[in-house]
Amino acid sequence: MGYKVSKNKFNSFISNALESGYHDEDVAIDDLKDLIEYYNKLPDILKLYRLVFLKSKKDLNRLELGSHYVIDKNILINSHYDKMLYDYNKYDEATPYIITVEVSKSKIDFDETINNNLAYPNEAEITLKNKGKGSKIIELIKFIR
Repeated sequence: MGYKVSKNKFNSFISNALESGYHDEDVAIDDLKDLIEYYNKLPDILKLYRLVFLKSKKDLNRLELGSHYVIDKNILINSHYDKMLYDYNKYDEATPYIITVEVSKSKIDFDETINNNLAYPNEAEITLKNKGKGSKIIELIKFIR
């Protein structure tokens, strides 16, 4: 069972993409088709990564782990590493951790994920439904600065 998009939803995605900065409708259409194909090919169980800021590990809200994740841990590390170097003082009160979760593909909010990917293609973010409820914590490690 794959993710299916109605014609109205497809057109809505394209409209949002054009409002978010796409200058060519044909490119937006091709990118949207590629995203749908990519998400349909994902395995039923996914390993996802997220950055969280905690005073201590015990402060993690284990019931609501958060909505925004990435599939590739290296993307997460690379996108935040420079921020950690330049904003080091900002994080003195809380420690950045990388949380790894395992989650069913059915927990993905595909509409939000696709809209976000079209608006911010460099982030490669997956949005989970219900703030990540139902995700299984695999690992919680300090983000090395």
